[in-house]
Amino acid sequence: MSLVTAVGLLLGSASCLPDSENTRNKDKAPPATQVDSSLTDASVDTGVRLPPGPSWGSLLVDYDLNGWPDLLINRHKRHPRLYRNNAGMFKIEGEPVLDTTAPGRQIYDRHGCAWGEANGDGRPDLYCASGAQDGQGEGPNQLLLQTNSGFTYEAAEWNAQDKLGRGRSVHWLDYDSDGDLDIFVSNEVRAGHPNIMLRNDGDSFSSVDIGLSEEIATRSSSWSDWDNDGDPDILVLGHGFVGSRAFRNNDGTYEEVPFPAVTGEEWLSASWGDFDLNGWNDVALVSETRLMILRNRSASFSRMASFKLKAGRVAAWLDIENDGDLDAYVVQGQVGDPPKPGAINHVDFLLINDEGKFRPDRRTEFRGPTKGNGDSVAVSDINRDGSVDVHVTEGYLDLFGSSRLLLNRFKAANWIGVRLRGPDQNPLAIGARVTARTSDRRYQLSLTDGVAFKSQSEIGYAHFGIGEAEVADVRVEWPDGSVSCESVAADGVVTLSFDSSGCS
Repeated sequence: MSLVTAVGLLLGSASCLPDSENTRNKDKAPPATQVDSSLTDASVDTGVRLPPGPSWGSLLVDYDLNGWPDLLINRHKRHPRLYRNNAGMFKIEGEPVLDTTAPGRQIYDRHGCAWGEANGDGRPDLYCASGAQDGQGEGPNQLLLQTNSGFTYEAAEWNAQDKLGRGRSVHWLDYDSDGDLDIFVSNEVRAGHPNIMLRNDGDSFSSVDIGLSEEIATRSSSWSDWDNDGDPDILVLGHGFVGSRAFRNNDGTYEEVPFPAVTGEEWLSASWGDFDLNGWNDVALVSETRLMILRNRSASFSRMASFKLKAGRVAAWLDIENDGDLDAYVVQGQVGDPPKPGAINHVDFLLINDEGKFRPDRRTEFRGPTKGNGDSVAVSDINRDGSVDVHVTEGYLDLFGSSRLLLNRFKAANWIGVRLRGPDQNPLAIGARVTARTSDRRYQLSLTDGVAFKSQSEIGYAHFGIGEAEVADVRVEWPDGSVSCESVAADGVVTLSFDSSGCS
């Protein structure tokens, strides 16, 4: 039996995906339910003052490693805005290099961006993909290396421009398990310029053909170690005749495999999280018309829930009330590409996980403005008060929309935070596994790069809702196999580094 056949049997067939008991009437949304929570738009109060405009997602990552997640609002064909976080208050950082454009061009056609680490100095770096003038010209990607005095633009020096690729999504991952971070860029289809993997060689990147050099009409991509074998697997979400595809990592090379409900289908986004706490990352898939949640049991996927959408974009996993399981914030936008004049921005909503059954909460405080066009969402506990907050962008397809920072005001249950400090080659601990045990439950996070659709949710920090528990025992398994352990009292934050003492 070939490896492809074996993996296909393991994952199941897209044409015979088993349903769970909760999805026999899969497209009939259950009645709306509510949790006693509040999400308050605190954009102005926290210093995030930005007029409506076109957007391409946002990033909530502690790039300066001071313990507070910073915010990069990515604006399509506009200068981005970088806000430094100081104890929950944001201040604009002037970074002229972010506005760098290609010679002869007046705007930078910036698409997906993500924080990672390129040169191994322990300071997170930023990589951004660019369009290429609708496939008719050039659009070199950006690599911005962080220094003591700001950022330097080093894409050409590091052989990371991919000038003719029509960049969409950016991912940092260690595909070859050598300890440093490589870059995967998914490109919209253009003959001769497919998706690329850039291998990190220490002082430059090399484009390598490892089974991912496909010309796919790509919308976005995502990765997770969905089979728990220690290396990152990749979904490339496409449209048109081919649709979406799945690639499994086999010791540094990729092989296409069938994946239930993904292969050949048109999806906009995929978000990974272990909603049922079994130690295997599940996935939420969003198209314009549908949200589907697939449960992962030992790398075998089954449909857990499915909901009709008006104009779906993306879902982000978060524990809204700190009860220990993952809920989701779902973003919608306007119908059509482009939307018709007078179209409305459809409602965002919470999807509440109630002991494995999902129920929508559609209160007006979540729904967002009727103007603009829902774009993407990133999540993080931005003020470290123990409740996970939400940042939403609303300028999809170059329509002018607001950017909203929603603070979670729910009087939640207990929680712990784990601040992770990886080695200099991977300071944000991408690929680590974090487990928290209380007297009666085990919680586990398998960390990716946090990228879903156009946004990047916080990495380098793990948040756990622990219900009524008063203490949790934390164990971190670092990508190199070493481990760190410590007990944490409820409502506290602990810092664990890769070179800390092991576990007894």
